[in-house]
Amino acid sequence: MTRLRRRDFLTAAVAGTTVAVVPVASRTTNDAGSPSASGWTTHRGNAGRTGATDAAGPGPDVGTEWSTDPGGSVAEPAVADGTLYLGITTAHTPSASEGYVAAYDPATVEERWRKGGISRPGTLTVGDGAVYVATHGTEDSDGSGFFALDAGTGETRWHRPASFGLEDVVFVDGRLYGEAGSDACALDAGTGEVRWRTEGVGGGTCYADGTVYYGTGVALDAADGNSRWNVSGDIGNQWSDDVVQTVVDGTTYGTLSGQDLPTEVQARSAADGSLRWSYSPGSGSYWRFDRLAVAGGRVVCTFDDTVHALDAATGETAWTYEPDVQLTSSPTMAGGTVYVGGRTDPESDAGDAAVVAIDAASGERTWRHVFGSWEFEDYGPAAATPVVVGENVFAATYPEGSAIDYEYTEHADFHVLGSGGGGGGTTTTTSETSTTTSEGTTTTSEGTTIGSRTTTGSRTTTEPPATTSETATATDSTSSASKPTATTTNAKTGAAQSTTTDGLQTTTAAGSTSSGTGTTATDGQTGFGVLSALGGLAGVGAYFRSRLDAED
Repeated sequence: MTRLRRRDFLTAAVAGTTVAVVPVASRTTNDAGSPSASGWTTHRGNAGRTGATDAAGPGPDVGTEWSTDPGGSVAEPAVADGTLYLGITTAHTPSASEGYVAAYDPATVEERWRKGGISRPGTLTVGDGAVYVATHGTEDSDGSGFFALDAGTGETRWHRPASFGLEDVVFVDGRLYGEAGSDACALDAGTGEVRWRTEGVGGGTCYADGTVYYGTGVALDAADGNSRWNVSGDIGNQWSDDVVQTVVDGTTYGTLSGQDLPTEVQARSAADGSLRWSYSPGSGSYWRFDRLAVAGGRVVCTFDDTVHALDAATGETAWTYEPDVQLTSSPTMAGGTVYVGGRTDPESDAGDAAVVAIDAASGERTWRHVFGSWEFEDYGPAAATPVVVGENVFAATYPEGSAIDYEYTEHADFHVLGSGGGGGGTTTTTSETSTTTSEGTTTTSEGTTIGSRTTTGSRTTTEPPATTSETATATDSTSSASKPTATTTNAKTGAAQSTTTDGLQTTTAAGSTSSGTGTTATDGQTGFGVLSALGGLAGVGAYFRSRLDAED
């Protein structure tokens, strides 16, 4: 990979800026949430959060087609209708956060538009001609909250303030389903008006067949927010944000993990929440990259720098593979291949960013692509979760292991791999055989209903306009502030209770629990949150010392 020079534009003013370069046609998306070969429209690819796509991906002659230094840390990208959308954080300090959302031609890297003044944008969701994004900044300002941007121009269609707390949304049939504070909610995707809100239900959101599933183990009717089942009370003292991560073919899959407690993968009936099987890898208590990928009869997860593939129906181990890299991403599945990101030296903070492709059926490595080194000496680059669309792999790199938040904005790049790419980086195609020995334990529980189920009595469902406190504001910020310029290298060319208050229906799900801190961040940005976790003057002092070192 051609080395990318570190730019000085982080001090440039970008607040409130929308720059339209090339008009984009109206957007369409797969409302059913099933995998698509031509798009990756939300976190984990689709409304089911399967982490899987029908895309073919690149062949064994993979190479870097282009690389860019976008000027900050990159959230998980979204790709829809031939357009690449990125959320970039350009600054994140204890007192302020800055960033932008931009649209690009994925083939030429031509920027189509850029919307500045977005405070640390998370993973984007694309649907019905709009790009939806929640912010995760350190301040409550005009640049924070939840934004609906026009997918063709970047102009703001509507905005919710940060106090509303909306995040982790999926788009289905003109609605957004997500979490607002500690409540589940549904919004009109065109206006931002609340359609229903169910109290005390949280965690990550996924959708299938008229049901919205939440990470704490709750399933709600997508039409009105009524509870269909609730297993949140069965989890005990384990972290319970990920009981349901993804849903596909009538089954939900999720993980349980906690301090000094065994980690488990669980499969449950999507109809009633009953446990079908559970799998424990047999070691450890903290699962850092615990997003699952599910497709083709396989459930794929990573643990202790090992890729585990399970039979989706039984939970039995199909194969395990140790890729000889430090795994730094969740897995992705596409066209019968598993993709993982990592760093080449598992024993230190050095090494180079790498993406490994593994045959999903056999567990044998298809290829490994190493991007190459960079200028930052403290930490080697690591690859974030690969996103596969068509015959391309999109991946960000970042300084895995750094305890200083600003380093994740100062040292980050974005790459696109393709068949017959320009030769950037190094690709190895020698096969490495996986093992099929069972390293974990699988427990099946067919036909057993776990825990109590909550049912709802009759109630009248209404969809009134939002109250004053619930009303979205439509804005079109058009200041003339300057925008930063990214550096690009193109390798090819060089029992629930229901109440109604102020016309807004609110449901309290009996037995549910609000979500706490999960095992992984859901904002899509790599690395952030470390400084705040350190707390106190030590973390702040380290931040300023690093800034001084960087300036010197």
